[in-house]
Amino acid sequence: MLEMMKKYHNLLKQDIYRGKLKEDNIRTVGIVGLLITFVASITTVMNFYQHKMMMGLTTVILALTGLFIYFVTSRLKNRRIAAVSFSVLAVFIFTYYTICGTNEGFATLWTILVPMAMMYFIGVRFGIAIGVYYLFLYLILFYTPLRQHMEAFYSQTFIQRFPILYMFALMLESVSMIQYHAMTLDQYDYDERLHNEVTRLTAAEKDKRIELEKMYEQMVLTLVSAIDAKDKYTNGHSARVSAYSVALARKLGWPEEEVGILRYEALLHDVGKIGIPDTILNKQGRLNDMEYRVIQSHTVSGANILENATTLPGAKDVALHHHERYDGKGYPEHLAGENISAHARVVSVMDAYDAMNSDRIYRNALPREKIIQEMQQGRGLQFDPVYLDVFMGLLEDGSLEKIAEKQNMAVETPEDKLPENEIQNLQELISRLVLTGKYEGAVGLEETETPKFYEYIRNFCSRYGHSFELVMITLRPIPGVIPDPERQKKAIQTMELAVKKTVRQADVISEVSDTQLLAILVEAGEENVDSIMCRIFANFYKVFGSSEFEPTYEMQSF
Repeated sequence: MLEMMKKYHNLLKQDIYRGKLKEDNIRTVGIVGLLITFVASITTVMNFYQHKMMMGLTTVILALTGLFIYFVTSRLKNRRIAAVSFSVLAVFIFTYYTICGTNEGFATLWTILVPMAMMYFIGVRFGIAIGVYYLFLYLILFYTPLRQHMEAFYSQTFIQRFPILYMFALMLESVSMIQYHAMTLDQYDYDERLHNEVTRLTAAEKDKRIELEKMYEQMVLTLVSAIDAKDKYTNGHSARVSAYSVALARKLGWPEEEVGILRYEALLHDVGKIGIPDTILNKQGRLNDMEYRVIQSHTVSGANILENATTLPGAKDVALHHHERYDGKGYPEHLAGENISAHARVVSVMDAYDAMNSDRIYRNALPREKIIQEMQQGRGLQFDPVYLDVFMGLLEDGSLEKIAEKQNMAVETPEDKLPENEIQNLQELISRLVLTGKYEGAVGLEETETPKFYEYIRNFCSRYGHSFELVMITLRPIPGVIPDPERQKKAIQTMELAVKKTVRQADVISEVSDTQLLAILVEAGEENVDSIMCRIFANFYKVFGSSEFEPTYEMQSF
């Protein structure tokens, strides 16, 4: 029993009015205070009209207390002061009414309502305390020798039964409100646990989303690096166009979420160039009609590459339509006006600007005045006039120059150097894009593919500060021995297998002739090439045995 009482005591010490519920309760208590004032004011008038001066005085005090309760709740936001003030007044007034048998005992019935109201509006402990006080008051007045005095105001039936009725009413009110109190606390506990679980899951999901976004961004940037590395004259072009497009979109007042999407779309706008032959992409003269059509095909190729990019569905549209013109004379689909998506129109403006503001294989960057002239001439023809006007504002206030300076520094500084553990990942990606197909061991190239891949590796290593060694392996016949052609073919095949078995996954080999292999060793280190070649030749001898061929190599470091 003692433990149960302690449990309920601790339970009732916890306030159920919290947060918004507390604010609503304070407001309600204030309204109740006004209601008390209103009722007490009417009762005061009636009491004075009936010449019940003492009762009139108590109702005046009650009306003033109601006003006080309204003040402390509406102004001070304090429930405790309101509760204490009303409790003291209720004890004083209804004790007086009970002892005097006011209104032939009718006023005594208010003592049933007061505890219940206190339990609900203020707190269960306040209500129980006042109810217990009234119960003991009735027991003393009606079940002790004081009963003889009370018989002048109450009937025998009332005196005998009212304390018992009051006790049961108080018990019913108390049990009901304790249960309500406990249920409310349980709901708070459930809500808090639910909130904590939701918060935990949300945080975990947010961390997962951030991690996925980082991975996604790294993949996009890796792919962009592969695109830009194909052409040293467009190095950083995709990143600059993306940064310019973001600045223009923000100036247009686009939502930040849409700006973030545009950033990735602009980064990938030239992804189709991955399939353009280097001989055309880096041609130093004027392109012929056929070559120009091949260059134009990068829009369709880009759209095909991004066909299944479900996480960035707009990227396909930007890749396909960033060379459309506002007047409908662009390519590949000759769209016009707002039939071209807003994102593609933004990228179109910034792509053209960066092309004019950058060195190209066939010309240097255009002067600022010439760029302004060319851009203005494209108003309503090549470019959306609204977007062009906003672009001109960015150009005039120097925003674009600052962006270009920042992006160029990012390309040139050592911080842009890829971490060592990402080299193989990038090269594997490159192999899938350029060579089409997965590989294990060394990458084998046909002789016709070697120059293209060599040029790519050279540009890539130059950009990111990595080295590579070019090694020519030759199988020379021993003097005086005329090798059999079949034996010679088998020897070169065995040497190729020895290279594949020895070198790392990222390295490349190509059969140059019947007696020579070309190997590209990325990040091998000039000082390590000799030991690598010794292992290759050892593996060769294990398979081919002593032979009529003497393996040698020549190396050049880059």
